[in-house]
Amino acid sequence: MNSALSRRAQILTELERFDDQSVYSKIEELAQGNLSDLLQYMAYDKNKPYHSLNTCSLGTIPISNSELGPLGPAAHRNFDVIRPAWRLHEDMMCFMAGEISRSGTNFTIVTNHSNVIDIALVLGGLRLEIVRFLSRYGMDENDFSANSGIVISRGITTTQISLYGMDYTLPTVEAIQLFSNVFFSFPTTLSVRSKNFPSDLVKLSNELTKLEIDKFKSGGGTVMAIAPSASKDKFFAHGVHMQPLKNGTMDMMRGWVIPVAISIDNNEPACDILPWRYVDTYTDCHDTMREIAKACHRQTLTPHNYYDKPSLFEEAKNGLSRFRKD
Repeated sequence: MNSALSRRAQILTELERFDDQSVYSKIEELAQGNLSDLLQYMAYDKNKPYHSLNTCSLGTIPISNSELGPLGPAAHRNFDVIRPAWRLHEDMMCFMAGEISRSGTNFTIVTNHSNVIDIALVLGGLRLEIVRFLSRYGMDENDFSANSGIVISRGITTTQISLYGMDYTLPTVEAIQLFSNVFFSFPTTLSVRSKNFPSDLVKLSNELTKLEIDKFKSGGGTVMAIAPSASKDKFFAHGVHMQPLKNGTMDMMRGWVIPVAISIDNNEPACDILPWRYVDTYTDCHDTMREIAKACHRQTLTPHNYYDKPSLFEEAKNGLSRFRKD
C-alpha cells in the first residue's frame, strides 16, 4: 500500500470518531445564511453518501448537453450571460479540449464569490460550450465532466435547488454531479470557526479531500473550478470586500489559471472570462484576484476590493471568536 492510500485509510478510521448527523446539524446552521428561493434546506439522510464525513468526493452522473442545457436557466434566471462569455474564447477552449484529450495540462478556473453557486454555474456553462471542440478529438460532454472537478463547501450538502419553472427540487450536490466531479471542503473561515467544529475534524476532512484532488489531477488534462476566497464576498456601504486567500488554496492555483469575474445577481448581470495566465507564486495569486475585483467593479459600478490580508475589522472579529471559544 503506497503512502497516500495508507494515509487515506488512517484518516477514514479517525473520522469514525465523529457522528455524521451531529456534524450535519452544525453544518446546516452554517449554511442557513445562504438559503433563498433558489437554495432550500434539505434534511439529513443517512442514505445520502455526501451526508457522511467519510465521503470527500463524488463522481459525475452522465447526462447529455441537450438534457443539461435547460437546467442552467432553471438553476439561475441569469445563467444565459455565462455561455456567451465562453464563446469569446474559442481558441482557449480548443486548446483546453486538446489538453484534456491527451491528459496534458491541468487548468484551474477561479471566480469571485458573490453567489454560493456562481462557480458551479460558470463550469456548467463551459461544459455546454466546449463540446464542439471536444468532438474534434473524439470526445463528448461526459468526457469533459469526467475530467472536471469543483471544490465546494460542505455547507452545500445541506441544501437543495428549487428549479425555476420546474415543479421539483434537486439536491444541490446531485445537480453539480450532472456536469462535474465534486470535492468537499471545510473552509477555515470565521463563520466555520464560530460554530466550534473540532479542529481535528476540519483538518482531517480537508486532508482527505486534498489527497483525492491530488489523485484526480495526477493524470493530467483536468479542469478544476474553485472560488478561492472560500468565504462569500462582503458587501458594505462603501463597496465589496473580496476575502483573502489561504496558502493551501493558493497552492492549488499554481499552474494555468482562467480568472472569471461574475456578477450574476445584479439588475444587469455580467460574466467576463479574463485572459488566462500561468500562476507560479502567491503574489501571482493575489494579483489575479485583484484583476477579478477590477472587472467586477466595471461590471457593477460598485467598488470591489481584494486584500491579501484580513482587514483590521476582520482580525478583531477573529480574535473575539477565539476568545469566546477559549
